[in-house]
Amino acid sequence: MVASLFKARFRVKVIFPSLFSEFDYSAASRMGVDIARILQEGKNLPRSDLDAVMWYLTTMGGPAAFQEHRAHAERFLHFLFRIKSKSLVDLDERDIDEYFKFVDDPQPKADWVSNVPQTVKRSDPKWRPFMRPLSPRTRKNLRLAITRLILWLQKIHYVNFFHLGQYSAGTGENFPKYFTKKQWELLKSFVETLHTGVLSQDAKYHRVRWIIQLAYLGGLDASEIIKTPMRNFTNAAKFNGIQRMELHAVSDESVEMRKIFVGPDLLQELGVYRKSLGLSLVPAKGESGFLVLPYRVKSTGLYFKKVIESDVSNLLKWVFRGFARYLLSEHPDSVADAESIEKANITWIRLTGARSLLDNGIAIPMVCKFLGVAKTSKLLRQLRHDTVEPFEQVAMNHSSTWPSQRL
Repeated sequence: MVASLFKARFRVKVIFPSLFSEFDYSAASRMGVDIARILQEGKNLPRSDLDAVMWYLTTMGGPAAFQEHRAHAERFLHFLFRIKSKSLVDLDERDIDEYFKFVDDPQPKADWVSNVPQTVKRSDPKWRPFMRPLSPRTRKNLRLAITRLILWLQKIHYVNFFHLGQYSAGTGENFPKYFTKKQWELLKSFVETLHTGVLSQDAKYHRVRWIIQLAYLGGLDASEIIKTPMRNFTNAAKFNGIQRMELHAVSDESVEMRKIFVGPDLLQELGVYRKSLGLSLVPAKGESGFLVLPYRVKSTGLYFKKVIESDVSNLLKWVFRGFARYLLSEHPDSVADAESIEKANITWIRLTGARSLLDNGIAIPMVCKFLGVAKTSKLLRQLRHDTVEPFEQVAMNHSSTWPSQRL
């Protein structure tokens, strides 16, 4: 389809054929109602890449947005067809990354960047996808436009699902921000560099690791972490013959507690954290204290004041700033991610855990339950899978694959 399209258009000696020459905002507006109905029924998919993009363009709210997004989409398709020789159906994360690098310096320049000072007609052989080197602001808008396009095409199941978290910031639609698989592995490696092996010096390391695991494996937010007592870890009925535990998380005294099934990894991490504090591996029934315990005063052995939510937030800010510097110094290929990672927060960790569950086939309703959010939550509307598993199985299959157990 793509090859025949280009052969047909090249007969008129136009280097870059117009992909949407007769598709303007008026045409998109006329199509909009029919496309919305088709999508609501969920029975049909676009027949081609061009149809898929046209369906997307019917969602634009006005002629200015339509023209801007049509231009961004056409540039991207030319790159995909000519440089990558592939269709949107076969798109993956590497293609997006390569395109965003390509637009910084399109090569060969004579083929991609116009050398005439004025704007030429779209049908003119001198027309090129890029008028001049793009400004930082234009490159940012381009990234957001392509990200929004791909997320929409994933939503209608035309494009295969892959992760766009690192590109999603600032789209204006509250798209999730989370760590990619590579970033998650590097974050774990960085946290392990904080471990000295000297128990008296490793209190911060163990606190960092425990908070990250509570967010990733338990889906807890900062409020739940500081308000939930340790004694809320309790034995639960066996699941598939395996003894397990539950955690009843508290976010607010006036709200019913959220039940969290404790899988093997989270139970292991509970033991690692408590052992570092000289406590039993699991809490006793009447034990006082919360999920994150205060540091002890060395001279008296007494605890400092109760941990508050800002303590958790500030600790994670310190971790993410350190992680960003770690990427800059140790992993030059990840330098582009450092700026956004420095602004990360606990939600990134929770959504990274949610993304892992979805990748393992857990259905959206179960993942929403894992995070304690409504099924309509904007946090997860771009992440989808269609299989169903018992909620208890979520915890049993959920692993952070931390590189060191330390028990």
